[in-house]
Amino acid sequence: MDPPEAITAMVKAMEDRRETVVVILAGSLAPMGDLLDSNPGLRSRIGRTVVFPDYAPQMLMQIFSSMCKSYGWTLIPGAKEAVQARIQDLCTTGEAARGNARLVRNVFEAALARQADRLAVHDPQDGELSVLTGEDVGTGQEMPGIRA
Repeated sequence: MDPPEAITAMVKAMEDRRETVVVILAGSLAPMGDLLDSNPGLRSRIGRTVVFPDYAPQMLMQIFSSMCKSYGWTLIPGAKEAVQARIQDLCTTGEAARGNARLVRNVFEAALARQADRLAVHDPQDGELSVLTGEDVGTGQEMPGIRA
């Protein structure tokens, strides 16, 4: 089934099974607008739209810190500043608006990948295994395959 057929089928289900079907759509504002405009009956069947504002850099930093704490990672001196600079850069370029907390997760996962690469070249001490450095956070240029 191609996307237009899928949307047509979804609209039909929304109409035919109004009492039992709930559809939740999520995405960035412009692509969601395009989706809603792609079928004449879709927008009129969406009863409520909730738009969440983009997070400020401070909130994105809190999310990153919370992820570190949840997974038992420690940011050594210099790493927190590197994360703040990375987040500020992403907010300045507009990249953060396309991902919000998901983008922070990508930055976090990219830092873990860089940390693994850094530790792979020597025999790490136990204390190093749960520590992220500024080098691990990086600038985003080190791993072009990872969007973070």
